Formats: sequence, C-alpha cells, structure tokens
Amino acid sequence: MYQNQVHQHGAQRDLSKELVEIAAEIGLNLGHALSQFRNQLLIHPELNMLEQLDAIIGDKDRLTDYWLKGVEDAERKQIYNQLKSRTYQLVQLALQTIQGICERHISVETDADDMSCEGMRAKLESYVTDLAMLELEPENKRADKSSDLNRLHGTYMNAAYEYIVSSSQWTEAESNDMLQLLLLPTVDSTDLQLIVSAITVNLLSWFDIHKYIMLAKLYQQSEDEYVRQRALVGWAFASSTDSYILNIYPDLRQWIDDFVKSDGRVQKELQELQIQTIYCMQAMDDHRKIQEEIMPDLMKGNAMRLTPNGIEEKEEDPLEDILHPKDDEEQAEKVELQFKRLQEMQSKGSDIYFGGFSMMKQFPFFEDESNWLVPFYENHPAIHAILERPRSGKFIKNIIATGPFCNSDKYSFVIGFEKVFDKLPHDVVEVMEQGGNVMMANHINAEELRSPAYIRRIYLQDLYRFFRLYRNYKDIYRNPYDEQYFLFIKSDLLKNVMYPCFSKVASLFFSEKKYHDAYSLLYKFPEEHAAHNLEYLLLCGSVMLKGSYSHLHAMSVVDVYETALRLQPDDVKIMARLGRAYDMMEDTDSAIDTYRKLIERNPDNPRFQFRLASLLADKEEYEEAQQILYRLNYEYSDNPHVAKILGWCLLMSGKYEQAQPLLTMASNSADADCYSYYYMAIYDWTQHLVKEAADNFVKGYQIDSNNEGWRNIDLHVILFYDKKLDKLGISQVDRQLMIDYLLSHHES
Repeated sequence: MYQNQVHQHGAQRDLSKELVEIAAEIGLNLGHALSQFRNQLLIHPELNMLEQLDAIIGDKDRLTDYWLKGVEDAERKQIYNQLKSRTYQLVQLALQTIQGICERHISVETDADDMSCEGMRAKLESYVTDLAMLELEPENKRADKSSDLNRLHGTYMNAAYEYIVSSSQWTEAESNDMLQLLLLPTVDSTDLQLIVSAITVNLLSWFDIHKYIMLAKLYQQSEDEYVRQRALVGWAFASSTDSYILNIYPDLRQWIDDFVKSDGRVQKELQELQIQTIYCMQAMDDHRKIQEEIMPDLMKGNAMRLTPNGIEEKEEDPLEDILHPKDDEEQAEKVELQFKRLQEMQSKGSDIYFGGFSMMKQFPFFEDESNWLVPFYENHPAIHAILERPRSGKFIKNIIATGPFCNSDKYSFVIGFEKVFDKLPHDVVEVMEQGGNVMMANHINAEELRSPAYIRRIYLQDLYRFFRLYRNYKDIYRNPYDEQYFLFIKSDLLKNVMYPCFSKVASLFFSEKKYHDAYSLLYKFPEEHAAHNLEYLLLCGSVMLKGSYSHLHAMSVVDVYETALRLQPDDVKIMARLGRAYDMMEDTDSAIDTYRKLIERNPDNPRFQFRLASLLADKEEYEEAQQILYRLNYEYSDNPHVAKILGWCLLMSGKYEQAQPLLTMASNSADADCYSYYYMAIYDWTQHLVKEAADNFVKGYQIDSNNEGWRNIDLHVILFYDKKLDKLGISQVDRQLMIDYLLSHHES
C-alpha cells in the first residue's frame, strides 16, 4: 500500500510539472499548448476536463479558419487573448484538482451555508445586527447569547475562509461582486480582513487575473485602512508570479502601469512594503541575536527564575551588596543598554517576538488554517472566556492593547498565559489583578496603532508565521517569503513602474552586507535608464566592488564608474572608485594613472598615496613605491597595512633586515589579512625558517576568502608568487616540498 502511495504521489508530481510547462507555453504557442494539454487529459481521464478543453480547441480552430480565409476581424486579438485566458484557467483548475484543492472546495460548498457573495453579505450583515441587538438583552442572558452568536459566526467564517482559499478561477462578474462585498461599511472589518487573506493565500499559488485586479481596486477604493493594507500586501505579493503571465495577459502590464501612476501613494507604499518585508524575513537572525546577545543580560537582571514548578522569585543574598557593591549598578546599566537595543530593533522594523512566540504555535487553536490570519478580536470563541476572567483578564487586555504583537502572537499570548497563570508567584498575580503592566520592548500609542505602516507590518508578521510555521502550507501554497519571490518590486509585473525604488531597497541590502540581493535587484533595472541615473550607477559600483562582481548587464565595473564620472566629472569619490575598479579588472596602468591624477588634486590624502604605492608594488616598481611608503610609515608608524606593503617592497628589493620588523608587525596585528601571513611566510622562507614559513602559509590560507580546500594551496604558493619566488632564490624542489608538507599535514 505504501509503495502505491509513493507511486501515486510521484505521478501527481510529474503531471503537475507537465501542466506548469503547458501553462508557460500558452502565451508563446497556444496551438502547441492545447495539443499537449489534450494529450495529458487523454492519459488522465480522471481529471474529467476533456469536454471543456475541446470547446476551447473548437473556438481556436474557427478563429484560425476565418484567418486563413483572409476575413478581417477587428475583435480577433481580443478573442485570441480570451482563448489563452480560458486555456490557462483550465490548466490551473487541473492543478488544483491534482492537489486536492477542488475536493476541499466542494466539501465546504456541500456542508456550509450559502457561500455566494449575496449569501455572505446576508450572513455577515446579520451578525453585525445581532451583536447590536444583544445590548437590548437582559444582562443575565447577554453573556450566553453572545457566546452562542460568536461561536456560530466563528464556525461560519472558518468555512468562508476555506471556501475562498480553495476557490478556482473567478469570472470578472464574481470578482466584481466580491469587491462590492468587501467595500460594505455594514460588515465587520474583522470579517472583511479574513476574506482578503483567504483571497491572498489562494492567489499566491494559483494566479487569477480577476482576483489580482480586484485586490488592487480594493486597495484603491476601501476606506477601511486594515482592509486596504491587507489588499495591498496580497496584490503586491501576487505580483511575484511566473513571468509567462504577461504572455497570457498581454494587456496586464499597461493596466498595472496606469494603476500605479494614477495615485502617488501606490509606489510609495509598495516601496515601504518591500522594505518591511525584508526586515520581516530577518526574524530568525534577529531571534538568534536576541537569544545570544540580549537575553543573557536581561535575565541576569531579572528577579524571577524559571523552575520545573513554574516561575519563582529569586532570594536576595545579603553578602552580595558587601562583596560586590557595584554589581547591581553595572547590571542595571547592561539591562538598560540591551533594552534600548530591543527598542531600536523594533523601531527599525525587526520582528523581535517571532522566536519567543514561534514555540506557541502548537496549540490546537492553530490547527484551523483561518486562525493564523484572523485579526485579533476579543469575541473570538477560543479566547473570549479567558479575557472575561476577573483575576487576569484586565491585565491581558492591557498587554494586548498596547503591546506591539501581531494578531497571531496575541492569540498565542492569551492562550499561553492561561496555561501558566496558576503557577505564577502570588505577588505577580496581585499586580495583574490591579491591571499592572510588565516591561516590554516598546508600547505603541494609539496614533501609531492606526498608521498604515504599522498595520502593514503587523499583517506581514502574521503572514510570515503562517508560511514559516503552519505545518500544512508547504503541501499547498507558494511561500511569498521564499528567495525567488520576496523581491516583488523586481517582478516582471511591477519592475516597469517600480525601478525608481530599486536604489533605495538595494541600499538597504548594501548596508546589511547582502551584496547578492542588492546585485539581483539592480540587475533588473531597465538598461535604457541605467546610463543616466547617477544614484543607480554609484550603488551598482559599490555593490560590484564589495561583492566582487565584474559585470552588471553589459557594463563592467569600470564602465559603471566611467559613465558616472562623465555625469559628474569633478567628483573625487567617483574617480577614486574608478581607480579601484581598474584595479579589480587588473588594469594596473589605468589604476596608477587615476591615482596619480587624484594625488595631483589632493596631494595630502594618505589613502590615495597608499593605493598608488600598492599598485606600484603590484607592478614591481618597488623603488617609487618605497618612497611613498617611507613617508606614510613615518606619519602612520602603527599602521599594519602600510608596514605590510613597505615590508614586501623591501623584501623584494633584497633588503631583508629592514623588511623583517615591518612584516612581523603586520602579521602580529589584529588587522592581519592573508597577505600579511603570506609575505611573512615568504620572508621566513628566504631565511631558511621553513617550519615557520609553512605555519604562516597555513594562517594566511585559513583566512583567505578565496580558498576552496587545501588542494588549492599550490595556487597560492607557486602560481601566484612563482616569479617572485624565482627572484628570491626559492628553488622548484623547495616549492614542491612545501606543497607536499602543507597538503599532508593540513588537508584534514
């Protein structure tokens, strides 16, 4: 039986792969895609879609016949595009059928109440009316009726989420009906937000042009900021879809261009959203930083401790104040410092609570998929009773109201707190009963809580937890936080209108030393605009120099800075970077000429002098290099980098005694790099200190960023320094013995 299941899953994967390839073919060669799709439906009659496909093929054949007869038809383009759309929608339906989504949808449709837009409207508006009518009920009956009403409504909304998240492609009429429902002021915002999330999750995996455009219109038209921001996130994330979508819907790009340009807020908020998404994705790194660097100091200053029996208060040791009178003060300063770090991380946009709350997503509450994305509301059936408890409810509400938690973590906090309440120390419970608060990284004021940026950030964190922690998502949904999807502004759908924002986002990557991400974003910058955008050019050059990328598009790092210098001819910084670019591309002569020009303009600049001397040393013009370096060494006698290059020049000039103290200083420095050790090793070798030379080669090779295993040590000992070792009198046999020794003693 198990082998049959494995075989079945393998067959489903193969069929899914075939269907994805067919979808990509639709916009390029519709006839071939239809033929391939029909072949698959003949092989898999269980999909039961052959009749629908044959109807599309028949319409395509009729269109072709009229065309072959030379009949003019003004609607031919529109009809052809409709055929592509119909084919794509049927392929998507086949994919959903294979993945069990259609079966899930039918199950909800069979068991639940009316799920049409009209039926939903009646149900959702009725709930709002019934809630209002509860105020007229006697107080002794109100609680029970409220509980029943919210329980039934919660069940309905869970079914509505399931129905929408498993829906197939919508018609334009269906999407318009849903838009009108989501714009209703007579429906509770919490319900509207959950519906938007269901549409989003569905759309991320199965692109639907009508859902996609509907979310954009909802973002544009809704007066509810919470609904509006969820619509923006869904639309933006769905834009990171397959590039072939534009071949199927050729008019979509123009629609997007017009939509974004119609309102200045769109581009601005998309840029903000992209940056917030990047910070959100750093949650795991932030968690490690908090655990390893911040929490140890905070816990040391905490008067509580965790025990197998719960939380207990630590007993104070009276001798501590006598033996270590300053410890409390120093510890308090450490706690304050680390607390400020937490505040700074949070204000920057870091998701500082992800790690702590991620362990609290195993509660049965999160077995229902909709509960991951439902906005926090006190009447939720799973938590209402907890919040109404007289002893702890006021305290929990206070934390929830002002604490910067996402909705998912608020539910985790309430449910988790209930489980530990009985184990809390008595004095802590007393504080809670009085409505007291606890130390948190930051409290959020009412104005910020309602700001679009905050609403968006909290929702991003909810989505991040869903896609990272929900155990079932990987079997169904496309994760918008995956590496190939999270940079939605560079997607084929958005890059035409979002490229002016690339530099801002790439600068963030650059500051975080994520040069590959910066490079991948800048690579999508339209070439026709590149040569005229100085900000883009300078950022490209910085990323290329730091990340060791020699080319971007058809431009080398030299081309980038030469173009930038033409735009701003007198900029010394650009000229200096051009010198580095020449060096990177091993055009030493041009680099030397550039630094000579820089020194003419800035004769006292030590950086330019040092760079020129280093380049002269690379070209074996040791005498001129030494003249510059002697001066620098006199003025900066403690600089190991000056000492390293000067020592190397002296060594290669045969001035061993003068070279030795300089090379020793450079290799003993805390700033020693691989070349500090290589140069010292070569000096030792000339003095027949072979073991010392071998040890220094090892030290250098261990920190060399280009090493790929000990087998490549010969590249560094022979090929790179081959001619120089000839000049210094190191024989070929000695070199081979050195390689043999290094490989045999250090390969492991």
